[in-house]
Amino acid sequence: MSDPQVPEFRQQQTPTSGGPSTDPERPKWMMTLAILLLVALPVVGQILVQNPDLKTAFYRFSWTMYSR
Repeated sequence: MSDPQVPEFRQQQTPTSGGPSTDPERPKWMMTLAILLLVALPVVGQILVQNPDLKTAFYRFSWTMYSR
């Protein structure tokens, strides 16, 4: 009895949470965002390692963003 109720519960949850089955646009931009983050993280890390001045500026910028 519990097995058939599990997929129904998941199908009821997807419209409220905007799952991949109901909203085709959301996973697309989430995938592009994840790919951009994966590409940008090593590039930004390499730039920060090569330029210590940028590293301190980045730390100050992130500190001002998070301290608000």
